[in-house]
Amino acid sequence: RMLVDTTCPDCVRYRLATTVRITKVWRVEHVVLWRSFANRRVELVTALGRDGPSRVADRNLRVGDVQLDDSANEVFLWHGLPASNVPLVANAGLDDRIANCNGLYGAGIYLTDQWCKALQYARAGRCSIRNKVCGKKWRCNCIGPKRVLLCRALLGEAYYVKPGDELKGSRRPPERPGAGPGIVHDSIIAEPGVGNRGRQCHSEFILFDRKSVYPEWIIEVDWG
Repeated sequence: RMLVDTTCPDCVRYRLATTVRITKVWRVEHVVLWRSFANRRVELVTALGRDGPSRVADRNLRVGDVQLDDSANEVFLWHGLPASNVPLVANAGLDDRIANCNGLYGAGIYLTDQWCKALQYARAGRCSIRNKVCGKKWRCNCIGPKRVLLCRALLGEAYYVKPGDELKGSRRPPERPGAGPGIVHDSIIAEPGVGNRGRQCHSEFILFDRKSVYPEWIIEVDWG
């Protein structure tokens, strides 16, 4: 049910993400990555102080009775990627240092709370969103497993993209007004209909600190 609820209306209408069969789910239990994530959460809570973030992001993804930390703006988010990269991410985490500088909102780790957006990047074999072996944009048709990560993310004090923003090529979020020289936001959020000069179709969350993302669940899917 969560997959349908986190699919945008257009993708529901065209059945691009709802005719999906989950074949396997497993949890990543990596002590070093988890400790790094937990320490980053403490850093954010301390930096943001008693009042916490000025705006807590909507939580469209929930996992059972897991309690997330409002004071660090903690959320669950999807991340789609080529299936061949999953073992690397499970062992070393998502790494902003190798992010593509041509990303619309900078060279960061891109996540989403919309299942249909993540599925665009869930690719089998040598297929990728930039090298579409199957020729398909919305859903990979290559033979082989497709995988999506369900991640915990610490958004902290997030910057919400404005229609006229030009953030391509950025290596970090915009500065926080009134926070002192060199103090930047902790993440970027691009909302549908606002980002990309009003042409943003899906919500995107961009982080520039790999310690702020923990890939907790791996979901393997096939097309029904």
